[in-house]
Amino acid sequence: MPNKPTLKPLNSSSLEPLKKGWRWVRLGEVCKFEYGSALPERDRLGGEVPVFGSNGVVGYHNIAITQGPTIIIGRKGSIGQINFSKTPCWPIDTTYFIDSSKTQCDLIWLYWLLKWLKLDSLNKATGVPGLNREDAYDQLVPLPPTVEEQRCIAAKIQELMQEVERARAACEKQLEAAKALPAAYLRQVFESEEAKKWERRRLGEVCKFEYGSGLPERDRAGGSVPVFGSNGVVGYHNVAITQGPTIVIGRKGSIGQVNYSEVACWPIDTTYYVDSSTEVPGHDSQK
Repeated sequence: MPNKPTLKPLNSSSLEPLKKGWRWVRLGEVCKFEYGSALPERDRLGGEVPVFGSNGVVGYHNIAITQGPTIIIGRKGSIGQINFSKTPCWPIDTTYFIDSSKTQCDLIWLYWLLKWLKLDSLNKATGVPGLNREDAYDQLVPLPPTVEEQRCIAAKIQELMQEVERARAACEKQLEAAKALPAAYLRQVFESEEAKKWERRRLGEVCKFEYGSGLPERDRAGGSVPVFGSNGVVGYHNVAITQGPTIVIGRKGSIGQVNYSEVACWPIDTTYYVDSSTEVPGHDSQK
């Protein structure tokens, strides 16, 4: 590998023992971070070549500057963010990259190794986050003895990650189904054959939306009284402005969001509320 960086001496006696054939090395001994090259958006000509920034694909071009599959490392902005391109690509100047000409390791194994290293923790910049490749080179990593073993490890990780993805997708599907249940139950009640026989009225005939009242965070005194914003409880106070159980409706922000408080509460000025004391215009409570 050309231009091997100068690295700190390695004191292996202080490191955790590894399995037979493995050894501790500095990252800079096994790969080189090459600088990406600037490619302003106006100069990208479309095509099939992905253009990578620090956080992933940012466009397409018709020329690549890497050789085959490539690891892209965020250098500025989203530092230490690791992406992988299965095809030759164009990493821009906010990135480093590693292709087969910059390492003798299996690229997929090296990709997972870099993900494990959490290079984003190496930021030393005071302004825009930045990754110094010399700091990355100094990181200690366990090196398997052969490329074949690296490939076996990479294949196992890929298999495990696919299982994780399948589990995540299944959980998301279950979550979406669970989120749909309340609406389904409400439809069963309010759209049922029995409900069709109910008397129909305008909402304003049966309730009045009262405006909530401003209560900045600095003025909330703590206590047991929930303070409601449009999306739910946002704090606590020691005084309530509603009487007993209260329905709180989002007026600004999360509009139409409906929450329920079992106790007297303080709905703030981004909400409406309805409690048992709210008088309905034109409604005679004695009837």
